[in-house]
Formats: sequence, C-alpha cells, structure tokens
Amino acid sequence: MILEALFNGEVYPAEQIIPQSDEYKAECKAVSKLMDELKSTLDGEQYTRIEELHRHMSTAQCMESREQFRYGLSMGLLMMKEAYEHPYLQRED
Repeated sequence: MILEALFNGEVYPAEQIIPQSDEYKAECKAVSKLMDELKSTLDGEQYTRIEELHRHMSTAQCMESREQFRYGLSMGLLMMKEAYEHPYLQRED
C-alpha cells in the first residue's frame, strides 16, 4: 500500500524508476563506450573536465526529472479534483 510505503520511507522514485527498454540500455552502453574512448585519447586534465561536464549534465537531468515528476503529480491531482467536483457527480439529496 502506498501510504504505508511512504510512512516507512520506502518510496524513492528517482532510484526505482529506471527505463528497462533496450533503447535506454543501448544509450547507456554508448555513453560508457564513449567515455572509455575519451579516457584513452585525452590527457588527464582534459578527461577530468569531460567527467566534470558529465557529472553536471547528470545533475541537471535529475533536477529536470524531479520537476517533471512534481508537475505531473500536481497535474494528476488537479485533474482528479476537477473530475470529482464536476457538476454531474454532485448528488442532490
């Protein structure tokens, strides 16, 4: 049950929702391969800068995902609220 999982601190969307598609796995492998190639062709300082760029880009993507999650959840709740409050659903006793 979701409420119990929330209470117990067992809900970590950023860690639990990882794409399982072959396309995603292929992209991850491509990034890893490219990073290995860069490591072998660039000098230490250059590769360190590439790693730093990669780290910053990953952090920015996580921030975007967090905001998209917040927006999506808020939008879903607003849609539920609007649907629940719709005049056709109001009962007159």
